[in-house]
Parts: sequence; C-alpha cells; structure tokens
Amino acid sequence: MRYLLPIRLSVPLALLGFGLLVTLLSFGQAIAQANHHLEEEMTRRASFLGNLLAGMVEYQFRQGSQEGVDLLLSLAAASPDLNLAVLVDAKTQRILYPSSFVQRQHFLSETLSVPLRPLMAKTFETMSRQIQLSADRNTVLAVFPVNLAAPSAQLTPSRQGALVLEFDLSDLKRQALYDEWVRSILLSALLALLCFLLWLFFQQTLTKRVARLVEATQQLSHGVVTPALRLEGADELAQLAHAFDQMATRLQTKRAELVATNERLASEVEVRREAEEALGRLNEELEARVKDRTAELEAANLRLKELDRLKSELVNTVSHELRTPLTSITGYVEFLEEQLGGPLTPEQRAFVTQIQAGVTRLARLVDDLLDFARIEAGTFKLFIQEANLSQLVSETLSSLVPQAKDADLLLEAALPKAPVVLMMDAKRVGQVLLNLLGNAIKFTPAGGRITVAVLPEPEEVRVEVQDTGIGIAPEAQQQLFEKFYQVESTGARGRSGVGLGLSISKALVEAHGGRIGVVSAPGKGSCFWFTIPRSLRPTV
Repeated sequence: MRYLLPIRLSVPLALLGFGLLVTLLSFGQAIAQANHHLEEEMTRRASFLGNLLAGMVEYQFRQGSQEGVDLLLSLAAASPDLNLAVLVDAKTQRILYPSSFVQRQHFLSETLSVPLRPLMAKTFETMSRQIQLSADRNTVLAVFPVNLAAPSAQLTPSRQGALVLEFDLSDLKRQALYDEWVRSILLSALLALLCFLLWLFFQQTLTKRVARLVEATQQLSHGVVTPALRLEGADELAQLAHAFDQMATRLQTKRAELVATNERLASEVEVRREAEEALGRLNEELEARVKDRTAELEAANLRLKELDRLKSELVNTVSHELRTPLTSITGYVEFLEEQLGGPLTPEQRAFVTQIQAGVTRLARLVDDLLDFARIEAGTFKLFIQEANLSQLVSETLSSLVPQAKDADLLLEAALPKAPVVLMMDAKRVGQVLLNLLGNAIKFTPAGGRITVAVLPEPEEVRVEVQDTGIGIAPEAQQQLFEKFYQVESTGARGRSGVGLGLSISKALVEAHGGRIGVVSAPGKGSCFWFTIPRSLRPTV
C-alpha cells in the first residue's frame, strides 16, 4: 500500500483537517445559540420595558399630562435597540402619541412593516401583553393594553389604547456573528500552530532517525558496513536500530574471519598448491553460507515482527471494534426473534436463524481471541469450585445436538453410574469440551459417531472425545496445540477458525494442572483426551 504523504505530514494535516471541520460545525451551532439567546433576552427586555411604560402612561393619563406621555415615549425611543414606541387608539388604529412627531395621527399600518391587527385583537381579547418575533427573526414586536382614562374632573369617556414597541435585533446579531467569526479564526490559528509543533516533533524524533536507519540499510545492501547507529531513545525504532547494529557487527566479524582465512590460505599457496582449488571452493561456500544465514535471519526477524504486529492489531481490533457492534447485532436479532418490529414470514425467520448462528460463531471467535490475549498477557485466572463433571458433559452434548443433527452425526456419552464431582472451573472445562466436540463435528463425515467418555482414576479424571472422522497425520499432530496452527484438510465441514481453539484448550487444561493429548491416524478417526487432577483447591 502506497502512502501519498509521509507520516510527519499526514498526521498533522489529518489533525488540522479534523480541527477545521469541528470548528466550522461549532461555528454554526454557536451562531444559532447566540441568536437564540439574543431573541430570548430581547423578549424579556420588551416585556419589562413595556410593562413599565404601560403603567407610567396610564398614570400620566389619569393625571391629564399629555406632555408627560410624549416625554416618556421620547425617552423610550432613545434606546439604541428600540426602533419605535407609539401609543395607538385601539378603535381607530391611529397613533395618538408617537416617539416621532411626524407619525402623530397616522395609521399604525403606515408605520410598521408587520401587520398588527391579529396581535392587537388578541391583546384586547385577553387584556394581556402580546410579544411576537418577526418572520425574519430580526424584529421583536410587543403590544401592551393601556387604559386611556380621562381625569375624574372631565366627562370624556375612557378609551382603550395599545402601547406598541418595536425592537431591532439585526445589529446585535451582526455583532454576535462577528464575535463568533473572530473566535473561530483564533481557534483555527491555534490549531495550525499545534499542527506545526506536531510536525516539528515528528521531524526531530522520528524522521531523522528513520533516515539514518534507511541510509545504513542501503549501504549494507551494497556491502558497506557502517559504524554503529546508536540511535537515542527507548522506543521500537531504537530497538530496531540496536538489532541492526548487532547484525552489522556479526557481519563484520564474519567478514573479518573470511579475510583472515583468505590470507592464511594465500600464505600457504606455494606449500599446498594442489589444495588451492579445494580451499577456494571452501571459501566460496563459507561466503554463500554466511549470506544465506544472514538472509534467513533477516527474513525470520521480519516475519516475527510482522506476526507480532498482526497479533497485536487483531487482538486490539477484536477488543475495541468487534465487541460493541456484535452486542448491538445480537440485540437486534433478539428484537427480530421476538417480532417487536412486526410479524415475520417463515423465510424471514430462517434468515434470522442464520444471522443468529453467524453471530454465535463470531462471538465464540471473539471470546477465543480475548482468552488468547489474556493468556498471553498473564492475566488469565481460574475460578475453582466444586462441580459435577458428568452433568457438565451431558449439558455440553445437549447443546450440540442440533449441530450434530444437521451434520447427520450421532453423539454418545459413556458416563460412570456415580456422579463425578471434583474441584474445577466448570466454565473453562466446558469451553475445552466445546472446542474438542466442535472439531470432532467439523472433521467427521456424515453418518459418523462421536463419543465422550469420563474415566475416573485414583489421582485424576480422564475425559476422552472419540470420533470416526478423517484422522490426523502424524507430522501434523506435533503442531496441533500450537497457536494459529490449522490442519489442512479438504474433508472439514463449515468454516475454519483462526487456529486458537486447541492452544487455548491446552492452556486451560494445564492451568488446572492437567494434561492434554491426541491419538489419531489418517482414515481411522481421532481421540482427544485431557485430565483434571483431584487435588485442586477452591478459589478463595
């Protein structure tokens, strides 16, 4: 796989791109929140100011002071966000007291851009204030009922009026947009600086050291042994450089030995002229052997590193990526089985059954990988309790009856009459039985037989899983219990695993203090057996 950019550039650029994307998304959200806050704040302000003005206007009317009403509206209109403040006759819709003299005795519809009839009608219907946000959300319109009562000495009847206030939000929203824009620019600049510092870090800690290692490798490929690299640090790159230095030292030593041999042979040419060709061939063979051995060591080293990397990536992927979606799939399959989303057709039920089988197989594979990781890390623990081994064998066989029936196989149990009770981790022993029986079902042709026997002995209990399958070659039996080893066979049924089942089974049995093995021959079936000692103590 070719990478378009080196690591020192790709990582900072990816971080920069992600940061800019987050900044843009947060910019839009921040603007929306700021505008919403301004609208709520202006609505509260309109309510407070309108209630205050309405009360003061009614007071001025009761006092008969028209100048006071004009003064109040003029002072209110001085607010920077208040476009309009007028007192309107509710019946005629004419402006009685405007904030601007030129508006006096004009109709309200000639002054405001927002229709007011529905709003004013609702105001006098409920005799309460009404506050409305315009369609473009840039104007807040507030209407408050006002009793235009005449002084008690006059005979003029009381009238109903309305105090109309119009607030402008456009300037405030523009200022909020400008503030958020400045904040976003500052965040982007800070992110760019962070990416530049990250690039410097990669340049100083990784790129230069890798360049030295590449140069030394190229020189070595041309036969030039460079002095020791001695890269600073304790990371994997420094360890690789240390291994390279050791290899170069060994090559230099071998070359010095060859040179010394050649010089010694050259000094004996006159004395041993007849052996000159033999010594020359020996010299060539030694050089070829050194080169072959060096190539083998390099290939083995690379293969071990690659296998270790693949193992780490696989376990990490299983731990963090497969667990969560697998649980989610299992939950949705259970929803489908319970028909929570509606009834299923027979064909759909068959599909759900296939999905459930696949999920179960994948969950077992995930569990095997996680057990392998725990065993490798030394964090694996047993929970020893008293359990009935005969009952465990019966329950395990019962759980595999549908699978054996589909494969046209007969499952049998040869159990002693008395229950076999001993101290063990029943869950882990059951896992061993499932692995051995699963392999027996996989490698036994249709019409075959699988027998599980429990054989009590004085010091231990022996369990045997005998099948009439295809058998295992002797050379393959020595590697059966190794990690990631799989027997190559065309007679296997179903999908193969990753080669961890038997290695995990061996670890589980040996953790109990028992032994595990196999007796098999091609075409004669196989007998896998393991033992559990009777001397185990319960886990405290």
